[in-house]
Amino acid sequence: MKKWIIVVILIVVVIGGGSLFYVKSRENSADASTKTVQTATVEKGTLSVKVTGSGTVESASSKDVEADKAATVEDVLVSSGDTVKKGDKLITFEDGSDPITAPISGEITSLSVSSGDQLRNGQVVAHIKNYNQLETTISVDETDINKVKEGQDANITLNVLDDKTFNGKVTDVAE
Repeated sequence: MKKWIIVVILIVVVIGGGSLFYVKSRENSADASTKTVQTATVEKGTLSVKVTGSGTVESASSKDVEADKAATVEDVLVSSGDTVKKGDKLITFEDGSDPITAPISGEITSLSVSSGDQLRNGQVVAHIKNYNQLETTISVDETDINKVKEGQDANITLNVLDDKTFNGKVTDVAE
């Protein structure tokens, strides 16, 4: 009978010790899984989204200069690269008729006549671009295109001008 009592006591001690170990290990694992979280108050503000792409910069205003009559050129008063104002004389004629004048202000980007040339009515004699207002056409990744809307402000950085930034507006978004 003594053996039975010792066996029962041993079983009770083993079960009691196992239970105590189980309870303590559960408490420690609960403490280990608890994490401290930092919180903050949400404030209203401006959110800016950066969309990048590459593209071209061009003059927003350019014009072909055409002869409005058939005539012989007496003198060409400008050269390619010259800056002109709207109304400046560009070409005079031997017959003394009205000269060809600049239809817009800007830079002469091409000139295709010289003194003594015989012009035809409608012949393109020069091209003028106004670089005071520029347009950019930019290719944007399809995942970003929904972030670009007509009328949005845009900052355009040109790496060819030492990363100079220009301000503008989105005027059109292609589908």
